[in-house]
Amino acid sequence: MPTTTRVIRSWRRVDKLAFQQAIDDSALGRPAASQSAEELFALYESELRRLADELTPERAIHVRQRSLSPWFDADCRSIRRTCRKLERKYRQSKTSEDRQAWVDALHKKHTDFEAKKTQYWTNRISRDNDNPAKLWQSMSQLL
Repeated sequence: MPTTTRVIRSWRRVDKLAFQQAIDDSALGRPAASQSAEELFALYESELRRLADELTPERAIHVRQRSLSPWFDADCRSIRRTCRKLERKYRQSKTSEDRQAWVDALHKKHTDFEAKKTQYWTNRISRDNDNPAKLWQSMSQLL
């Protein structure tokens, strides 16, 4: 199985009061009034990154990506991620518009997944059509 490396921070372990105190003690707690918006954004970015590095250092973890199916590719993962995002949005807002967007994405997901699966197996069977052993192996996996 292919593995990827992700860089994460353990934000759950951060003491909120200590984080708040660190912000108050940093340059963010006392910005100069004469700074431009661009300088303030740069200050915000640099100070928060410095505090994050102090309180929650980045660490690399290795994640195994397990393939759900041979036809399930990056496009399918993106569709699934979008659908889950819309579901979370609906569950938080409970509006009919968000629900409809989620339901539409769900229908599109099922349609796209079925098309991907059909296309994958059609191509695979036609590719292995000349070799009975490979064709049998493909058919075994399909069934």
